[in-house]
Amino acid sequence: MKYRWEVINRLVEKYGYASYLEVGVKDGVCFSQIKCTLRTGIDIKPLFIRRRVVAMSSDEFFSVTRSKYDIIFIDGDHREEQVDRDIQNALKHLAPGGTIVMHDCNPPKEEYANAEREENQLLWSGTAYRSFLKLRGTPGNLKMCVVDIDWGCGIIQRGKQDMADIPDDYTWDDFDANRKKWLNLISVKEFQRRYR
Repeated sequence: MKYRWEVINRLVEKYGYASYLEVGVKDGVCFSQIKCTLRTGIDIKPLFIRRRVVAMSSDEFFSVTRSKYDIIFIDGDHREEQVDRDIQNALKHLAPGGTIVMHDCNPPKEEYANAEREENQLLWSGTAYRSFLKLRGTPGNLKMCVVDIDWGCGIIQRGKQDMADIPDDYTWDDFDANRKKWLNLISVKEFQRRYR
């Protein structure tokens, strides 16, 4: 396993998921790989035009849809404020027993993890990881981990977890020193064992 769609398809297969929503379709590389019967994608400016790919913002889409999805993949706007909203909206539109998968939860270097993409910056993860960390440090009914693959694929499901003790004013160095614990980072082999 090397790619985010392999994580998503493993979950689809394990749980028998039929409906999939992708936030941030872009060029359709991930979207076209997903093995769900019903696939819906949203993107402000999709480069991949297919039936069931909608050109609108995630905020607009979530405000008008009444649909529930078995699995939702968040990989749109990578800035913390928007990712926070995408997660909360995804939780409202998640079917019982469903899963949210997030991309870019384990950025390898600080230079990739800034709020704004710099001009001509090829590698960029934004601050999506900070949104994941907020939930890891908040009491609630969620079970979370990050698969150490493709810059980190976060998995969010209903359930219980040991909360991470994450200070509000953490720095990149704090994150880097504590990423395994704070993200509940697991290897690909561990993911494959857990989600057979």
